[in-house]
Amino acid sequence: MSDTGVERQSRTDLILIGAGALVLLGILAYFASGSQQQLRKSPSGFDGLHAWIATEGHPVRSFTGGWASDPDVVGLRVLPIYDTRLNARKVNPTSKEELLMQSDEYDLRESIVQRKGEIVQTMYVLPKWRSGLRLTGLGHPALLLDQNDATRVLHDVISSKLGRVSVIRRPFTDFAVTLQSGESKTARMYVAQVFEGNGCAPLIGRVGEMILGRCPMSEGWDDGFVWVLSDPDLLNNHGLRLGDNAQIAKELILPLAGEGTFMIDYSDRVWLVNQYEGIKRDRTWADLMRFFAYPFSVLWASAAILFGLILWRASARFGPILARKSEVDASKKVANQAAARLMRLTEQDGALLGDYANVRLAAIAAKNLGPSHKNDPDAAVRFVRRKRPDLADGLQDALNAIRTQPSNLSAAAAIATVDKFENILEQLNNDT
Repeated sequence: MSDTGVERQSRTDLILIGAGALVLLGILAYFASGSQQQLRKSPSGFDGLHAWIATEGHPVRSFTGGWASDPDVVGLRVLPIYDTRLNARKVNPTSKEELLMQSDEYDLRESIVQRKGEIVQTMYVLPKWRSGLRLTGLGHPALLLDQNDATRVLHDVISSKLGRVSVIRRPFTDFAVTLQSGESKTARMYVAQVFEGNGCAPLIGRVGEMILGRCPMSEGWDDGFVWVLSDPDLLNNHGLRLGDNAQIAKELILPLAGEGTFMIDYSDRVWLVNQYEGIKRDRTWADLMRFFAYPFSVLWASAAILFGLILWRASARFGPILARKSEVDASKKVANQAAARLMRLTEQDGALLGDYANVRLAAIAAKNLGPSHKNDPDAAVRFVRRKRPDLADGLQDALNAIRTQPSNLSAAAAIATVDKFENILEQLNNDT
């Protein structure tokens, strides 16, 4: 294979490796974000609410985190809770049955959820369904969460004083809702999930059987309130189409945001941060280590794989670095000098001239084509044909003249024969 062909093949290999790495990154990024997107578009998600609010021209945002935002622009944060065991790690299912019946979609921390309620006006949406609703699209009573799990979330996030969470054991339950305009609407729930709501002001339902209420914050918090929605089917993709739920979302829930942004928050960290709070916080090692956590860990792993592939290909293509001078090279040089001296003493100038030409060509090949060609004089001729076609024929003629000289050539004739050869090599050296 010619040197040009080798270089072209090397470039092709690098392009294929780079393309493979990009494809790998794309696949990993797709699967990393696929579960979040699937959840938002599933019956358990709130993409339908986002689209419905957007038709009113009101600022609305589905937020999954990733960058800090100004809390002053947010009017109402709708916070769906998809974790029934806050602070505990989600257990990955080992079978299809366990996957359908799992109660947690992703992990949340109790302190994070509470902190979000302190920063801006927040509506906590309690969990109701297992993952089976998201995966099958079927709202079957067998896929309802245990009410003890929803009760635990309510008590952990706010207070046990709000009472327990329960379900009404009939297919559909209607709740009368009076809008701000005085118009009456009906909120319809499938196997409605309610909470007692002790100490809360009901917006939908009543104390003892409440769907949506304005509740005081737990002890130890600053004075304030949060909204608690016990049944996500009022606003999610599964239930927004039932009864007058869509109209209630637009005419009763949306006005709670005022002029601010209506945010649906799926993130698992606090991203709404006042600009002055960041000044008070000291840097820790955790700030650096987060760049090595997921999803950055995927990028680091891909970069390491790509670097390993390039290093492997480079080592296979070029091999280790050759030493400048070795004992073998030194002994070979002495042997060549001795052989040259014997040829001169025996008047073998013609044979010596041929060896001299081969050594000169091999040096040119090693210099321009790499150490692997140091023993291939013909490689230098091929190089000259590509680099300087105008000198190639002259070089070949001079080389043929040297190789066809008799062994017992006189010194004067040898000098005359090699002069043309050296002139061509000098032109080549001046060019390269």
